[in-house]
Amino acid sequence: EATLLAPARRTASARTLEETELVGLFRADLLEATKKHPSVTNAILISLARILSERMQAAEMEIRQLRTALRLSPPPANPEGDEQP
Repeated sequence: EATLLAPARRTASARTLEETELVGLFRADLLEATKKHPSVTNAILISLARILSERMQAAEMEIRQLRTALRLSPPPANPEGDEQP
């Protein structure tokens, strides 16, 4: 869904546990649909915006948790046994 809105290399993949039919929606299709079916395209874009917003919020939360974990963890041991400054 991210590459529908802006040109970028696809970075996601998926696997299924059962036989699945895949339906693709490409940027060119979406742009053409804006002219022919604006209300449907609007609904698709709003849904995409919601999904991307949720993912950005989840990523931000994960970043905060990682930063907190890194601050709480002790510094790495010096392999040569010298004290760190």
